[in-house]
Amino acid sequence: MVTVRFVRVEKEQERQMLSELCRYMEGWVAAGRRIVVLTSDANAAARVDDALWTFSDVSFVPHSVLGNSSSALDRIVIAPADADILRGDVFVNLTRDVVPPTSFEDAAQDIDIWEFAKSFDPEARNESHRKWQRYREFGLKPAEGRLE
Repeated sequence: MVTVRFVRVEKEQERQMLSELCRYMEGWVAAGRRIVVLTSDANAAARVDDALWTFSDVSFVPHSVLGNSSSALDRIVIAPADADILRGDVFVNLTRDVVPPTSFEDAAQDIDIWEFAKSFDPEARNESHRKWQRYREFGLKPAEGRLE
């Protein structure tokens, strides 16, 4: 089963969003999940990489940036949106497009896709609406979610 969740991000939450996301990823790793973080470019990948290194003084979350000595053992892989088919059971999508169906169509396990909607930005809000519709076209039922 594929679950798509859209998390609404308000302007005042934008700065802390990555830190909160890192805490969630730490929990998903502890639960044995494999996470693929899709980013739009190398700068976005570097921001996620940096956030995973610095969000906590007392823990480390093993991760890699695809192409930078990534390992099949890493539970978190940060990758560009145009990377070859990546397998994971949690996709964090920080790009302008949807997670491609080839990433989950043959999956035997449950897949969670997390999208982030910047409600304060009209262009981003329209983009999120378009993504919501694309997931519906794939036969999925996106829902609102929240990182708590």
